[in-house]
Order: sequence, then C-alpha cells, then structure tokens
Amino acid sequence: MSQGNGSAAIGLANTNKIGTIGQYVQDQTLPGPGAEGEYIGVQAASIWSYNWLGEDPGFLVPSTSGVASGKNAQWSTSGASPITVPADGRMTVTAGTAVAASGTGLYKSFIPATTVIPAGSFFWTFEV
Repeated sequence: MSQGNGSAAIGLANTNKIGTIGQYVQDQTLPGPGAEGEYIGVQAASIWSYNWLGEDPGFLVPSTSGVASGKNAQWSTSGASPITVPADGRMTVTAGTAVAASGTGLYKSFIPATTVIPAGSFFWTFEV
C-alpha cells in the first residue's frame, strides 16, 4: 500500500483523533521525553501551526519527563501571542495556553532556547 493510500485508509475511521501515518512513523530518535505507555504523538521538540492532534489545549498524557513518575505532557498552544523559548525552557501553562516563565514555570518545553513559537501554534510542554 502506498503512503498516500495508507493515510487515506486511516482517514476512513471518520475521526479527528487519527492523524496521518507520517506523524507517527519515524526513523529517528527525537530529543526530549515522550509518552509513558502506548500513546503515540508526544514529540517534545516539535511545533505545529495547527491542531493536528484534535484535542483541546490542556489535554494531558503521562510522560517520561523528569526523574519522578507521574509527570504529564500537556498539549499546549501559544495562544494569541508568540513565545520566545527561555534558556531553561520553563513556561507557565494555564488552560493549555503557555507563556515563557524562566526559572518559575511549572512546565518545560524541549524546543531549543531562543526559538520563537508563532502565535496560534501547538506544541507539547512537560511537568517539571
């Protein structure tokens, strides 16, 4: 089956919860933590210009971030303003909308420091 037909077949499930297969199949190791368990789709250092996940900002998934278990990954958005990722990656996230909060934020982004996340973008943040 071709890649295009594979994506089309997945789309027949008639749901927004299933993305194209190219979002899940990778031949590389991504930087940062991922999901803890079977959930697919947590990519720590990626930014998307649209909500490909189909979940509301604030959606939580158990993650492998931090040394303690029970830390969550949160599907986050930059909302109406761009975000410049601080050197330590720390952010405050309220109802799924993130803002830079160097040194004090309870969530961390693994997007490289000084990257500007455009307004209206989506990405994962992780509990510190």
